[in-house]
Amino acid sequence: MTLIKPNTFSKKFDYIISKRAVQNVLSRKLQLRSIDNMGNFLKKNGLMFLMESSLTAQKNINKYRKIFGLHKIIPPWHNLFLDDSFIKKHKFKRVKLIKIENFSSGFYFITRIVYAAYAKFKNQKVNFKNPLNLIATLVDNEILKEDFSQIKMYIFKKK
Repeated sequence: MTLIKPNTFSKKFDYIISKRAVQNVLSRKLQLRSIDNMGNFLKKNGLMFLMESSLTAQKNINKYRKIFGLHKIIPPWHNLFLDDSFIKKHKFKRVKLIKIENFSSGFYFITRIVYAAYAKFKNQKVNFKNPLNLIATLVDNEILKEDFSQIKMYIFKKK
């Protein structure tokens, strides 16, 4: 991803979709350059959908985990979660950020904070098949004011 050049591909695409790839680039500068370089391969009005982990939401999760006496969740060594404010402020040359979709905020709030606190209170190991985790899939994100959506969709459009 970091080695892509404008002539790497001869075709242009309507859509570019990436799932948790940019977060594996361990330099903010290279992350931004990679996003911009992928814009080389979009057709006019083409869209790029990047499903990535958010540092912003991770900080919110850990803020509330601390309130409940839970340990901090640290991203794996091979991930550099995207910083939402950094992405929003950056002036990309080839693409424009259209939206950051926080589609999983309720799920992460319940599974990483509420259920984790419940399991701690009950002195149980966290079990991802617990009914609270299933309930978390049904929570509407509009319920929550804070952003807990660790996984987000970053949507860009070709300039």
